[in-house]
Amino acid sequence: MALMNSKKSIGTLVLSLVLAAAVSATAFADDAKQAPVFPMKADVFQQHVEQGITRHKAHLEQRITEKKIDDAKAKEMRDHFDAKVVQIRAAVATATADGVVTKEEAQTVRQTEGWHRHHDAKAPAQNG
Repeated sequence: MALMNSKKSIGTLVLSLVLAAAVSATAFADDAKQAPVFPMKADVFQQHVEQGITRHKAHLEQRITEKKIDDAKAKEMRDHFDAKVVQIRAAVATATADGVVTKEEAQTVRQTEGWHRHHDAKAPAQNG
């Protein structure tokens, strides 16, 4: 009888572990970054872009603090950032004018952002 209870306990333990793994996998899947689906509603796209602006502004402030950048240079950096945000918001306004954002319109906004490029990277070699 003790052997039978032991098998039930092991079976219960295995089942519990499997269920726990399934539940945690589902929880982590929700947290994973998913690729955007286009066409996208304009308000969802605009919210996504505003979150990116907020994230980049926080990163800029963190760099200014960590590198102990002087006030004049920090002001110049913030002014450059603010000018870029004006361009981005203008591109977003154009992309969201009809209430729907296509993949091509989103790519145009992304090119306007320019945050994915390194300013100090060498220009690609010209073929020809």
